[in-house]
Amino acid sequence: MIRSMTGYGKSIFEDSNLKVQCEIKSVNHRYLDISIKLPKYLLAHEDFIKKITKQYINRGKVDIYFSFDFLDSSVIKIVPEINVAKSYLDAFNEIKSKLNISGELFISDFIAFSDIIKHQEQQLDETIILNSIKVTLEGALNDYNSMRLKEGNQLKNDFLLKIKNIEDIISTIEEISFTLVKDYKEKLEQRISSILENVPIDVDRLAMEIAVYADKSSIDEELIRLKSHLIQFKHIIELEDSVGRKLDFLIQEINRECNTIGSKSTNLYITNKVVELKTELEKIREQVQNIE
Repeated sequence: MIRSMTGYGKSIFEDSNLKVQCEIKSVNHRYLDISIKLPKYLLAHEDFIKKITKQYINRGKVDIYFSFDFLDSSVIKIVPEINVAKSYLDAFNEIKSKLNISGELFISDFIAFSDIIKHQEQQLDETIILNSIKVTLEGALNDYNSMRLKEGNQLKNDFLLKIKNIEDIISTIEEISFTLVKDYKEKLEQRISSILENVPIDVDRLAMEIAVYADKSSIDEELIRLKSHLIQFKHIIELEDSVGRKLDFLIQEINRECNTIGSKSTNLYITNKVVELKTELEKIREQVQNIE
């Protein structure tokens, strides 16, 4: 089953104590690269999150975002840093005194200093935290994979269309290649006859020249391998596991056969058809880069 490497998923978990939200975004990458953004007090659970994520994703640059909101007010405690506030007050009074500045200080003057007031989240049961992370993460991953599968199915249909175009081009090349040796023989005989008038043609020498040409210009093996690769391509896109690397390698092999056919061809029509082949192949190659 084809899955795109780009995707987005979101999930929310909520109970009486907290609300947890998870978002997942990914883009193309050669390997699996997971980046997790958590509140500081939950950083110890990164490995737990990565372990679950690897069960759903095999390749791509994946960003996972978690946000936690405590719904029970008893879980959150606002703590004033009295010593810090007193230090600020002493500093302000000293400035007023030494610089002869008049005016009164109000509580609003201290609000701008974030280190005076601190939020402290009370420790929740470890089991509750891990369960909320797991449920939210798996929900986001399922949503994420649903989007990737949908896009992957669209890519699959486009692949099949392009493969059909390639197969049609190959059939045309195959038909033309059958007449190449015959056409060469006729042209060679005409050329010799026009140059050596009234001189009998050496049949053995002519047969040797034709045999050499046939051997050099034969693309039968390349066409057979090319058709085999296309069959394999259609088989791979039906597999359940990750297929991106397999398809990428197969595209390279198909391109190699196309290059060989192009280099052997002395027929302009076949050369043009090879250009069409490579154009369709390049379109597939670009899309394969987005497959897990």
